[in-house]
Parts: sequence; structure tokens; C-alpha cells
Amino acid sequence: MVSSLKKEDTKISRKITSLWRDKFDWKTVLPPDRTLEWQRICESMNGFKKLIPRFLSMKYQQTSLITFANASKGTIAACVYLHSEKFTNLLLAKEKLPSLKHDVTTPKIELNAMTLAMRITNAVLARNRLKEISKNVTRIEAGGTQTRQPRQR
Repeated sequence: MVSSLKKEDTKISRKITSLWRDKFDWKTVLPPDRTLEWQRICESMNGFKKLIPRFLSMKYQQTSLITFANASKGTIAACVYLHSEKFTNLLLAKEKLPSLKHDVTTPKIELNAMTLAMRITNAVLARNRLKEISKNVTRIEAGGTQTRQPRQR
């Protein structure tokens, strides 16, 4: 369910970007074909429900953070999961669009995705005061590559 909502969010972001590129103003009435696209997106999200668990992990259970990042010409995205022996829960996901002002190269977009992954990982650690997790392995993966933070002693 979350992935289907994220796909719709990506579609919406891309539609807004295409409207900006085509110089549509906020008050401009959209042509019928563009209006139909928006109606389809809204209808596909109608009735969406997702329960978000409040329980993340047992206090004394070994846990680690796993962060994934991905990039394409259209979207940069990253998400952080809390992983334990029995549960894996999504903690935070973020998506960004590449700059509209100038063309961006693939290596630059991939670097931006890794930067986004590091930022949201640090935000999760800081916001949730997850001191126990920061001592365990934190793994960040992007486009088939991964970096691993060794355990600190």
C-alpha cells in the first residue's frame, strides 16, 4: 500500500513539474486532457488506508537501520527502515525532484540520492534519540552499491 501511494505521489510530482515546464499558472484552467489526468490520479487514491504501527521494536532486541536510496532522471528518493529479528518498519521516506533550472548528470543525481539518504538517516537518529541503534550496524544502499558503518566500540 505504501508503495502504491508513493507511486501516486511520484506521478503527482511529475505532473506538477510538467505543468511548470509548460508555463501553466496556478489560476490557469487546465485543458481537458490534463484535467482528465488529474481526475485519474485522484480517483486511484480514493479510499487509501494504511495503518501505521506505534510499536517499532522490543527495547532489548538488537536493531539496525537500513536506508535505501535510488535516483533516476525524474526522481530522487530515499527511505529508512528499522530492522530487528522479528520486525521491519518504515520510519521515514522522502522524495525530491531534480532541478528544473538546468540539466543534471546521472552521477550528480546519484550523489544527491546518497546525500538525501544520509540526511534522513541522521534525522531519524537525532529525532528519535536512537543511541542503541547508532552503536549497531547502519547500512545505506543506493543503486546496487552499499556502505556499511562498522560497529563502534
